[in-house]
Amino acid sequence: MKNLATLGLLVSTDRCADHLIGLVKAAAAKGIKSLIFFTHRGVRLVMDPRLQELVGLAEMSFCRISLEAYGLKTDPPLPGLSGKSVSNQSGHARLIERCDRYLAL
Repeated sequence: MKNLATLGLLVSTDRCADHLIGLVKAAAAKGIKSLIFFTHRGVRLVMDPRLQELVGLAEMSFCRISLEAYGLKTDPPLPGLSGKSVSNQSGHARLIERCDRYLAL
């Protein structure tokens, strides 16, 4: 059985910050890289200061259309992230291809 090296996370709700942070920290403690794509209501977590805890622990990207739909700043969405963190659904598809496992929250 292949060891899990990369965990993909789709975040489409703004009600899962604590769970998301716990998953990413647990994965990092086991040497597992997390790749997160925020879409729909999940992009509203960009306003949650707790999300800052994930900078350096996970590669995060945010759906540009969802950010714009909720009137959120897009360049960059969080301190410590580059403009490359704003993506689209094709970027999301590429993220999925890079993951050994993928969860939706």
